[in-house]
Amino acid sequence: YFQIQWFKTDKIKNGFLAGVFTGITIFVKVPLIFFTGVPFAVLVLLKGIKYSFQKGRVYWFALLAILPALAYYIYRIILDPTGSGGGILESRFFPQLLIQLNWYVGWIKMIKDVAGHFALMVGLFAFFVIPQKENRLFYGSLLLGYFLYGLVFNYHIYTHNYYHLPLLPVLAIGFGFVFAILYRYLEEMNRNRI
Repeated sequence: YFQIQWFKTDKIKNGFLAGVFTGITIFVKVPLIFFTGVPFAVLVLLKGIKYSFQKGRVYWFALLAILPALAYYIYRIILDPTGSGGGILESRFFPQLLIQLNWYVGWIKMIKDVAGHFALMVGLFAFFVIPQKENRLFYGSLLLGYFLYGLVFNYHIYTHNYYHLPLLPVLAIGFGFVFAILYRYLEEMNRNRI
């Protein structure tokens, strides 16, 4: 919410709150960086790199978003006296899966089990029919975040169905866009009957 408000209004308060809440989200569950960090980066790019970085505020907002999780993981991986932090990085990424066709098929099957093919198709269709460029790119950044999330957690994405739960709100947003467009179309067709 605050990321969108910062994009629309360019108020420091909204940018600060966007950074804080993005930081809290990433700190609580680091994989959500794909669903909060990617859209935040897209919004910065939509404002224009030169404009965003000349203002200087984007540095502070990004720092607020990244610092809590970064500090925790630096402590856990490097400074933890128990030495148990290295396990955080083990058995998470298997690059050999990315070149196996059955891995992609397993990923799609898992999406079907969690959300269904219809929801996926409507969600993907939404990207192409959203009329406003900013909304389309923001929604696309959420889909891109899910795709990158799947590539990074490639073993889990096709073996654990709960790794697809972040896709459900993304698809719900797509449904909202599609049905809003459909509603406007039906309203215009039946203007005389209402």
